[in-house]
Amino acid sequence: MAAVVLGFRHLEPVVFKSRLPRRIKKARRIPRSPLTRIDVTREEYNRIIEILNERGDIINDLRAQLEIQFKRMAQLQADVDLVKRRERT
Repeated sequence: MAAVVLGFRHLEPVVFKSRLPRRIKKARRIPRSPLTRIDVTREEYNRIIEILNERGDIINDLRAQLEIQFKRMAQLQADVDLVKRRERT
């Protein structure tokens, strides 16, 4: 449920979301299956699983780095907002 409020200085609608966006879950590791698979060779299957797990690790690292960058941007934006507030007074 979103509420719409008119801003005080501008007559633009401001939309407040009632819940935070969902977090992206970490990529989980894919387990190897039992030896009963017959569609592909065991070596091919294991290689595919290794590649997928490596890519999952890369995605998790990128996700962690993005979180750090967003925190830094939020800190910088807070500093900029503070400077703007001090200039107004």
